[in-house]
Amino acid sequence: MRLIDADKLKHVIHCAYSDDLEILEKIDNQPTAFDLDKVVEQLETKETRATELKKKYISEYFKGKADAFEFAIKIVKEGGVE
Repeated sequence: MRLIDADKLKHVIHCAYSDDLEILEKIDNQPTAFDLDKVVEQLETKETRATELKKKYISEYFKGKADAFEFAIKIVKEGGVE
């Protein structure tokens, strides 16, 4: 699977084939590759669990794991673009 910027693709197609706009509708009707809210929700659940375990066991492992989930959530919310 590959994620692309559908709006940029539509712009390129529109510029090259301005008389065939039906394909732009077909692009809009495609499902998204993933649901951002569901991904963030799953990561936040795992982060919460790792944080709870960190408190329970006072473990550097769970601290690192909680930090990793926090970092992953930030990346996903920002769209993975720096």
